[in-house]
Amino acid sequence: EVQPRLEHQVRHGLEVALHELPAPSGERLVMMKLNPSALGSLRIALSISGDAVSVRFTVGSGKARASVEKSLDELRETVARQGLRVESMTVEED
Repeated sequence: EVQPRLEHQVRHGLEVALHELPAPSGERLVMMKLNPSALGSLRIALSISGDAVSVRFTVGSGKARASVEKSLDELRETVARQGLRVESMTVEED
């Protein structure tokens, strides 16, 4: 199932970003590139500034877009469980 794996990858990215030293601006940025065989190309950009998180998904197909969009509520909950708030969460298609 793609959704649980996707949520796991985003959660892992958040954990990595939280443990990285912040840039001089105080912002942390994590870029991930996944290539699930069922969906094709998927890039995730996580930006954390203070307690605010912005997530941008860039997908290579309509199927990937639909799958990511189905997962957005669970991903927002994942971010909240980390003690953070979602500033923005967008899905874009290449």
